[in-house]
Amino acid sequence: MNAPFEEPLSENNINQFNSNKDINNSEENSDKKIELVSEELNISKKVDTHTRIFKKEVVEEQVNIPVELLQENIEIQRVPINMEVDSFPEIRHEGDVTIIPIVREEAVIVKKLILVEEIKLTKKSSTETQFVQDTVRKEVFNEDDHSTNNKL
Repeated sequence: MNAPFEEPLSENNINQFNSNKDINNSEENSDKKIELVSEELNISKKVDTHTRIFKKEVVEEQVNIPVELLQENIEIQRVPINMEVDSFPEIRHEGDVTIIPIVREEAVIVKKLILVEEIKLTKKSSTETQFVQDTVRKEVFNEDDHSTNNKL
């Protein structure tokens, strides 16, 4: 807010003041006044207020996701041998094939071991893709913007 000016100080006013001083010099006890002027500054703010409403909701959707499943199968092959052996043969491996000897005792005048057959096991792996369908949930974020203007 501005205070009213009676008259701004200028060179003419100062000269006039000095001449008044000479005139009033005889009065030593008289007070002389110079008015000082000041300015004031008023500051105000304008505040914008925004009201936001946030909502969180759960959304469900159907998804179809491929899943890799490992499946192992064993192939059994029986190989007849029918051969006499002196001791029990051990299980052995030839590459990815496991050979398990099968032995039986036969009653004869002389007891002997006869290798009747061998079982060959071959392990084969295969991969199969299956689709699994299920419901999954996810959160979605929404924002509503409501603006109001307030003045201070």
